[in-house]
Amino acid sequence: MKTHMDRVCNMTLQSQSRHGAPRAEHQEIMAAIDGHDVEGAQRAMAEHLGSILDDLPDLETRNASLFI
Repeated sequence: MKTHMDRVCNMTLQSQSRHGAPRAEHQEIMAAIDGHDVEGAQRAMAEHLGSILDDLPDLETRNASLFI
């Protein structure tokens, strides 16, 4: 599973539609963790993972050979 998530992460980072978004999402997650904000960290992580799921159809269309 980690290999697949790494592949999706790399493709997402190369996507112009999400340029900069993953970094901002990671910063939000880390800020909540650093601030001991459990609910904020959970929310930020859920939003981040949700955005990855939202990106999957487009990534699959553009990289069909990697999703067999």
